[in-house]
Amino acid sequence: MALFFVAVGIVVVLAIVFIRSCGSGPAQEVTVPAVVSLAVEEAEHKLNELNLGLRVVDSTFSNEEPAGAVIKQQPPAGSRVREGRIIEVVRSLGKQSLITPDLIGTSLVEAQRKLASAKLPVGTVKKVHLRKYKRGEVIRQNPQPGEVFNSPVKVDLTVACADPECSVSVPLLVGQSLYVAERMLHNADLIVSSVNYMSSPVGEPGQVLEQSPEAGTSAQPGAGLDLTVNVPGELLSRAVHHFQFRFRLPSSLPGGELKLVTRDELGQSVVFRDKIETGETVEQILSVQGKAIIQVYFEGKLIREDKI
Repeated sequence: MALFFVAVGIVVVLAIVFIRSCGSGPAQEVTVPAVVSLAVEEAEHKLNELNLGLRVVDSTFSNEEPAGAVIKQQPPAGSRVREGRIIEVVRSLGKQSLITPDLIGTSLVEAQRKLASAKLPVGTVKKVHLRKYKRGEVIRQNPQPGEVFNSPVKVDLTVACADPECSVSVPLLVGQSLYVAERMLHNADLIVSSVNYMSSPVGEPGQVLEQSPEAGTSAQPGAGLDLTVNVPGELLSRAVHHFQFRFRLPSSLPGGELKLVTRDELGQSVVFRDKIETGETVEQILSVQGKAIIQVYFEGKLIREDKI
């Protein structure tokens, strides 16, 4: 009887194991859902509903998906897999923030290396001769250090150089209006050092009649040109002259104090005195009595003189 009960017990146990194994059956196949663009937490919940798992295998920047969203999945959506399969995903770190590094005071080679590391391209490189800086030293940059961008922008550099490297060609200014001539000189990194107004039947009022140095000659960046500008005869014959005077601080000079002084038959007068930045333009309506001289002083030094 004892052996009988033992045998019955073994049969019962084997029957239970057989029934359980038949009841569970093989793992079922499911279709992998699309989880790209979903937040990782939401993607995991969606996969768990189908008895699938999720594992983040990488994280990278993305311009399309916000930080924390899925930007890639493997296997792809629509694949047939068995329940319990782990779906691997790549998570977005959001848009990459590009920050312009501080390049001031570095060499051009070092600035290029820093920009490459920051994934920003080098823009225009302008060379100017400024004795207080070392040769090859970056003295200005645009955009400024620390500015943040979501896409690459070119960074323009101004670099100090030796005299022979800095020569520029003087543009042809004769026939241009004084305003256009000043803009052309600014683009060539040159300045107006003096303007002599005279009446001439040749050309239109306001046009440049003569220039020195001549067009095509070489000059150092920041060098000044002497211009002769045509004005109507009746303007010169008037007792009082009213005209608009404009001056742009060249890129070869740092910011500082600018002073405009008029000298005419009534004496000397300071018509403007203020701090200005590189590239800033000062415009003033001036009134002078008879023959006059307008002088531009920068940090106490005379840098331009116009005669009427």
